[in-house]
Amino acid sequence: MDLSVAVVAAWDADDNSEGTNAKITYSIQKNALHERTGEDIFSIHPETGLVRTAICCLDRETTTQYQIQVLATDGGGLQGTGAVVVRLSDVNDNSPRLERNLWEVEVDETWGEGPPDATSLLKITVLDPDTSNYFFYRVVSASGWGWQHFAVRTDGAVGHLYPIQTLDYEDHTHRRGFRFMVQVTDRGRGGWEDGRHVDAAWVVVSLRDLNDNPPAFHRPHAHVTLTEDAHPGTLLASLPAHDPDMGGKQQVSYRVEGSWDDALTVDTAGGVSLRRALDREAPEGTIVVARILAVDQGSPALTATATLTITITDVNDTPPLLLPPTIFHVLEGAAPTTLGTLTATDHDVWALGHGPPFTMSLAPSNPAHVLAHVSLNFDPHLDSGRGGAVLKTTATVDREEHPLLPVAVLVADAGGLAATHTITIIVDDINDNPMKPGAKTVYLWKPQGVGSEAPLGRVYVEDPDDWDLGDKTFSWTTSPHPLFTLDTRTGDLIASSQVREAR
Repeated sequence: MDLSVAVVAAWDADDNSEGTNAKITYSIQKNALHERTGEDIFSIHPETGLVRTAICCLDRETTTQYQIQVLATDGGGLQGTGAVVVRLSDVNDNSPRLERNLWEVEVDETWGEGPPDATSLLKITVLDPDTSNYFFYRVVSASGWGWQHFAVRTDGAVGHLYPIQTLDYEDHTHRRGFRFMVQVTDRGRGGWEDGRHVDAAWVVVSLRDLNDNPPAFHRPHAHVTLTEDAHPGTLLASLPAHDPDMGGKQQVSYRVEGSWDDALTVDTAGGVSLRRALDREAPEGTIVVARILAVDQGSPALTATATLTITITDVNDTPPLLLPPTIFHVLEGAAPTTLGTLTATDHDVWALGHGPPFTMSLAPSNPAHVLAHVSLNFDPHLDSGRGGAVLKTTATVDREEHPLLPVAVLVADAGGLAATHTITIIVDDINDNPMKPGAKTVYLWKPQGVGSEAPLGRVYVEDPDDWDLGDKTFSWTTSPHPLFTLDTRTGDLIASSQVREAR
């Protein structure tokens, strides 16, 4: 099929109405030849100058343009030449071809669903010698395992494979990988239905495991009840954790978080044991809430938390305590008298028989002089039936002999747990002893020329009583000394500024 290419025209100045000198005939002086057959590619009409193709089906992808030389001859034999350049325009006459028959890619897991332009797992490229094509890619429906997880975005001549669903290595069906087909079309007349304008290839997607899952405890909460006398090393609970990363082979370590790491320990299997004994009566209280952490070996490491609640039950391990007051006063020389009532308490649980009723008695460790002066009369009905004891003196006490009496009291609870506590009886002084003459030598060193007064201290008086300064007055036995001053209320002696240094 020949095609019209161009029309050439020549002009001759001779008169066209006289003779044939101005009549022009056209011919091809230099033609383009088909490279395989050697045939002329173009022809020209000798009268009209219309240039046409002489053979069928020029191929732009082989030769993009041709050049021929046209000869114009007038009736008198004069000639002129001209060049004709024939450029071939492109048509979609070639099939697209993907650069590979099999595309393989390994990507990290957890590519989440997102905008098509946000992610590209694989760039797929195509070859097509045509220049005016517009390509379009797609994943072939039901073409293989996992096809529904992916789509292809077209960007010019490149197809970008992206996920439309999460790719999870921990899903055993994803772990084996995906295999499906993709297609490309150059949008020929038949589109996807025209096999001459469609090509296909296989795509294989493999996943790389990431540390994207924290460990998971088989049970995130556990509760145990424990007596406070449980020994260190006692197993409280088993709290194992599992990490699905690395095909379930990810190692997990454990630790106790916060203030309870000194009381609890966790072994490599998640077993929680006592590191030290727990004390119900201590500030830690009756309920312990500890957080157990499971930490994987990834980078960065991921953690999970389980809660262990420990209820500490009571044992009778705390002896009873005396309640205040535990300090009493008695005036020396006073007749036997009642000093007060002793009561007790206990930090253990009374409902378990670890408290009242209490019993009280004087401890055998009391010295003889205490037992000679003090009595303790126990009464189980005192303190609303909890039990108490009345403390009395049984003889007069001389403060100069015994300024205070430490009394050891044995207190026991209903379970028989006992402790000895000390109460103190202070013997208050009275002025019941006469004074005796006393003497005191005082040395005073005073720099010459210094005129200030110098305190020498209180006048010494020998008196067994020690609380009677307020009953005493001080005076000179003769007339006042000219070099000294005496405070008659306190007995302080002061050297005047006139005292000179001894020579």
